[in-house]
Amino acid sequence: MSADQSAMEGKRGKLSAEKRESLLSELMAWVEERVEEGDVPRFRDVAEYAAENEKFAPLPKSLVAARLRLHPSYKDSASQQRGRGRSRKHRPIVANGLGQLHADLGFFSLSKDYETPKTFRSGFLVARDVLSRFVYAVPLRGSKSSKAILSAFEALFEEHEKTFGKEGHRISSVSFDKERGVTSNQMTQFFKERNVKFHAFSFSSSKAKQAENAIKQIRTTVKRLSAGKKEKRWWKLLGPATRALNSRPIVVQGKKLGFSPRDVSLKNLQEFLGVLYNKVPYVYWSQFPVGVEHVKFKFRKGDEVRPKLIAISSAVLGTKRSEIALSDAVFVVEKPVAYVTSGLGVNQAYTCRLRDDSDVVEVFDESDLALSAPASK
Repeated sequence: MSADQSAMEGKRGKLSAEKRESLLSELMAWVEERVEEGDVPRFRDVAEYAAENEKFAPLPKSLVAARLRLHPSYKDSASQQRGRGRSRKHRPIVANGLGQLHADLGFFSLSKDYETPKTFRSGFLVARDVLSRFVYAVPLRGSKSSKAILSAFEALFEEHEKTFGKEGHRISSVSFDKERGVTSNQMTQFFKERNVKFHAFSFSSSKAKQAENAIKQIRTTVKRLSAGKKEKRWWKLLGPATRALNSRPIVVQGKKLGFSPRDVSLKNLQEFLGVLYNKVPYVYWSQFPVGVEHVKFKFRKGDEVRPKLIAISSAVLGTKRSEIALSDAVFVVEKPVAYVTSGLGVNQAYTCRLRDDSDVVEVFDESDLALSAPASK
């Protein structure tokens, strides 16, 4: 333990129960001021503020977190804030240019907290820029029909131009879960007219992860913004929620980049990428293809495989093995793919084509597949 750590531990040890309570009350008063201003700080923001403030530094992080969870703006979203540990072997979602969006549809459960009229019960369209983390959110009106989704995308594109200007970067691609309203001829024409590439995720476990994470963050932020206030109409709080998210510092693998999503533009893109590559090396190395000749693969070209759906642990089963639920869809392996992981290792994946529909092509991690037929000879 360093001298500084020893000193800090000493300070913490000298805090009386009365002093701890006094400091916690003062810290929560600061939090309450932020909440009233509509800028609800995250758990991490509060912890960093306390650690950097000499007055609050003696407070243990666990004590600060425990008190925060008692606040109405935090108690209902603690699990989302804490999250589960992630493996450093996962396949990174990487982009090196602005305007590549992952999109999805989000919802608010019908409850006394959100007494949603029929007009807004279809949820909201959310999209997130893979590189800058900039979040867009537009409520759907009436239904999830092609017309409603098209209208939401039109509003999203208008918001994009208003935010970044006509000389700013354009939206170049949109990735979305396969929704009937999104894969319609109307939407195909909409993207074609704007020269936007569209990709519909089907079975891939990667899916639109950026958008899915944004939905969780939007729900959490809306919950906090509405806590203790008269405004309970979540569709009225989407704007304030996205503004709050787009103003927060971008953090990748625990590294602050010194930018917020709203700061990143074509004017400073190269500066932003330089900081990103320096602090998070895998983003740089993931740009380059990894040769497959020196990587060991489990499956071969022509093997029929099925995506895994659910893994049931042996502890739950009470047996010495695990059982995997597999999708009914059968894919044919076309070629192996190797990629750099976030831990700077190499993992195996496969480009696969759906056996019953040759137009459907997906990329799966090796760990997400199981043989559906005897291996090819």
